[in-house]
Amino acid sequence: MAILFSGLLEMAVVVFLVIVFAEYGNIRKKAKKGFNLLAGSGLFFLLAHTFSTLSVWGEVNSAIYGTYLFEIIGWVFIIVGTVWASYQLAQK
Repeated sequence: MAILFSGLLEMAVVVFLVIVFAEYGNIRKKAKKGFNLLAGSGLFFLLAHTFSTLSVWGEVNSAIYGTYLFEIIGWVFIIVGTVWASYQLAQK
């Protein structure tokens, strides 16, 4: 099914893999808040993917706005989390 791999789901998986590799490399301990924001962005991308599947199946016509909203919030969390983690790692 093409619905299951829409880009939002792939983005969430990539974000979660970044967090796993940061934990494996002991980098996450140095910049906990930044990586917590990145984890939050992964959750927002999963939520946006859920809304996108609702709108594709025709269940809710206004679900596309939920997709846009949570995708934008996810991108904001990625930007803020990356900058925050970079700043914390540069301090140590």
